[in-house]
Amino acid sequence: MKKLADSADKVWRATSLVASVFLLFNMCLIIANIIMRRFFNAPIFGSTEIVSYASLITASLALAQNEWFGGNIQMTLVIDILPERVSKYIVFIVNIVCSCAFVFITYLLKNAAVKQFAAGDYTQDLKLPLYIFYILLAIGFAILTICIIVKTIICGYNAISGQNVKFTDKSKAVD
Repeated sequence: MKKLADSADKVWRATSLVASVFLLFNMCLIIANIIMRRFFNAPIFGSTEIVSYASLITASLALAQNEWFGGNIQMTLVIDILPERVSKYIVFIVNIVCSCAFVFITYLLKNAAVKQFAAGDYTQDLKLPLYIFYILLAIGFAILTICIIVKTIICGYNAISGQNVKFTDKSKAVD
């Protein structure tokens, strides 16, 4: 189980690095657009559109990393007052429900990408096919879904075995 957690840890770090590259690209593009518009009166064509879609990709890829490293707010008032074994089972059941929900969301996003492909819609300025961005969003949610499923497996193992395999060492999280 520890190997599964370590392997997943490496995957989420990789997606986080890719998201970081897109974020850096966004920042450079925004700064370049400001300089070009202010000093040369020649803004970069389609920069708003590029930043919008690159931000979408950044956010969708960062979702799994955020989930894996515990970046989400957790409401643990009830869980904290219950016995440890009972709380492990409740967390396991909640993770199963979340896994099912995100499988469905990923499925809906995949269907939306197929519909966009069939419709042949394009972005307004750059005339990029919209289905590409739906596919990238679906991939980001698929990675998040896999992350939640891996966490569910580890939570189930912890609940059944009584052990406490941790998801990750948060000190190694990519900031």
